[in-house]
Amino acid sequence: MIICFLFILYPPYQKVKEPRSLDLSNFNVNKTEIINESGVVRENYVPRMINNHPKQEVLGFVTPWNPEGYDLALEFGNRFSFIVPTWFHMAISPNFEISIKGEDVVNMSWVEKMQLTHSNVIISPRLLLDVDSNYFVAHFNAIMATIKANLVNLFQKYPFNSVFVEFPTLLYHPHAVTLIPLVIKEIKKAFQSSHSTILFDCLSPLRIHYSPSVLKAIKDSLKIADMCFISNYENPSSSSISPISVLNSTIQTLTSDKGFPMKKVLIGLPFFGFHYSGQSRDYIFGNDYIRILNNAKVTFKWMDSIMEHVVFYRTQTSNTVYYPSPHFLNHRIEQILKSPLGGIGIWEISQGLPCFFDLL
Repeated sequence: MIICFLFILYPPYQKVKEPRSLDLSNFNVNKTEIINESGVVRENYVPRMINNHPKQEVLGFVTPWNPEGYDLALEFGNRFSFIVPTWFHMAISPNFEISIKGEDVVNMSWVEKMQLTHSNVIISPRLLLDVDSNYFVAHFNAIMATIKANLVNLFQKYPFNSVFVEFPTLLYHPHAVTLIPLVIKEIKKAFQSSHSTILFDCLSPLRIHYSPSVLKAIKDSLKIADMCFISNYENPSSSSISPISVLNSTIQTLTSDKGFPMKKVLIGLPFFGFHYSGQSRDYIFGNDYIRILNNAKVTFKWMDSIMEHVVFYRTQTSNTVYYPSPHFLNHRIEQILKSPLGGIGIWEISQGLPCFFDLL
């Protein structure tokens, strides 16, 4: 899920008192309406998700390679329950040696400002566990003892009481995935506190098969952890950023499993998009998206099949852009608000448009 992007220039924005002029229920809008709305943020906006009844959580990722995300978290922190800075990377070698990268980018001055400005927001640094699955299964007890010892030291060094755990290699291994609840249990113990908050990453049912053993592993993990983040973007079967079928499939898969703790699931939504030019594909972010709408002769079209606005234009080759419009995000958030899900997570807050914060 975690991808390193180049530095982003965030679009300028202004705060206004007037209500939103863009009709989010009308998908037949033009590019000028999107451009005009993109850089506008409402003063005194009351976030709808964390004030929903029952409350739904909002998680946002920030990254050290896009430092404007730190300022945006300070500016719009009242929209969020969790902010996840992608800091720590723990690699386990075959001789049980562990290296922890990321301490050089820990931004404690920002953490202190967040705690003063948004005391209700939980700062939950990302911890990526990088280990070969087969090796992990064969030496589980020894590896976990080493991981726990290192995490005890790490958690004592920094004043965090929460962590967002990512273990990408383990999810694809039929035996390793069953050990994930034990991993989370040991990580929770490493905090040496009964008040710690544990979140973990998972993949959507369109990226991994939700077999009975996978579903059991997730449910058992959620008996210990507080939340599970399931990304609903970048699916290999689709060229678009996040077709509505992914969200529908995720909800259907989880609700069909009796007793699944839906309230502990956060659905990952994107603030970034894809730009196809000829045969190549690049990531695209808010500032470049608005530049294309301003400068290119585009066709701006809503596609019912994927519930996304798509941009088409020509240079020396054909170009197609899939980037979240306010309508794209609002439609998915409305669906999640009406569901038993626990809320949403955003990758990554500096990659979007300012108006997106008024949708949360």
